[in-house]
Amino acid sequence: MPSQQEELLPCPPPPGGTVYVNDQVSFRTEGTQRVISVHGVVFAHYSVEDRAAEAYAMITLWESEYATQTQIARAFGYSARSLRRYQERFGAEGIQALVRKPGRPAGRRSGGAKERGRDQTILHLKTKGASNRAIAGKLGLSEKAIRKRAPPAGMAAPGGARGIRSAVRAGHSRRCISYSRSFRDHDRHS
Repeated sequence: MPSQQEELLPCPPPPGGTVYVNDQVSFRTEGTQRVISVHGVVFAHYSVEDRAAEAYAMITLWESEYATQTQIARAFGYSARSLRRYQERFGAEGIQALVRKPGRPAGRRSGGAKERGRDQTILHLKTKGASNRAIAGKLGLSEKAIRKRAPPAGMAAPGGARGIRSAVRAGHSRRCISYSRSFRDHDRHS
């Protein structure tokens, strides 16, 4: 008898690319489009590139109590903390707060350790008297990139040279200058 029931009510396999948030909620991504379903009914449909729509969909899933914050965050690849931030922004300023503003978020520095190391190398080579062309050739950068990072002595640095200015403020230039002087003194005495 159980074999007859299996034939009468076959359960088709889920389509490829389906992610289950829990037993009620799932979403499927095809190309650049994503569809969120609750109990098999379409709950939201948006472009994967639209972060505000995705944040809004996650917030409404949680507010409708279809899934917990942790379940939603884990399935969509966010942390629960990020989801709470979206909720706070949405509650305070509405859907406009979910749209990411252009540029880098406030309080973040551009580049990382590699960029700071490169800035220090440029500063060191500049204090040794190397030209922008020589520095660019040595580091595999363009002359323009070197000019942006290390302006000529006595001139105000453009926005891109923030790393050099902070290195100078932190005292790195004195170390580099004394380092370059020791090389010059060594060359004179050899």
